[in-house]
Amino acid sequence: MKIKDSIDIQAIGSLLMYYESDLRYIRNFQQFKKGKISSKDYCEKEQGTFYSFLIEYRVTRNFEKNMVHSLLDITKDWIGTTSADKVDEFAIRLNDARLTHGKIMTVMASKILFLNKPWKILPMDAFSKGAVGQTNNSYHTYQSNIAQVRKTINPIIKNKLSKVELYLKLVENIYDGDLKDLQAIRENRFIDKVLWTLGKSEKTFFKDYK
Repeated sequence: MKIKDSIDIQAIGSLLMYYESDLRYIRNFQQFKKGKISSKDYCEKEQGTFYSFLIEYRVTRNFEKNMVHSLLDITKDWIGTTSADKVDEFAIRLNDARLTHGKIMTVMASKILFLNKPWKILPMDAFSKGAVGQTNNSYHTYQSNIAQVRKTINPIIKNKLSKVELYLKLVENIYDGDLKDLQAIRENRFIDKVLWTLGKSEKTFFKDYK
């Protein structure tokens, strides 16, 4: 079996495993933005909440204990500005607010802003950075790397995902009407899983997948 085929199989498996919970997190954040979920409820340790998202995406150690409400408040203010998509700047804002142990937590910032615009922002972590050969924590650099990844994957992504189209549609039907750009979200989640799988296997996209 070719490396690319093995990575695809693992990435699709991971996509199917987490797709429903990812869409639930995204949908709930969108509802929170619209005032349909209160800050108090959204910070509870319950299924689909902001707090549960931070736990599942393994970033709770990145911010000060018992500061989930403050983190959510700053996030809500940030996404209402013209800088809403600027991950690097958001990471600096969180540090300036003394939430992140005096460090610039760009990985955490990318994961949070991913909830706001999942059709545009891919979360960044150590594995996905490694997959594109990136050594710094700049999200701006990561976006440039992702743009190069897209040039390879975009022409073939629909064919790759067509093999599990039925199952993806079953999940998406749950959230149809609540979320926009589901096609873009689906494809972004697959790209994210491909990079995560490559990075975890200590392989790189441009050498082992492209």
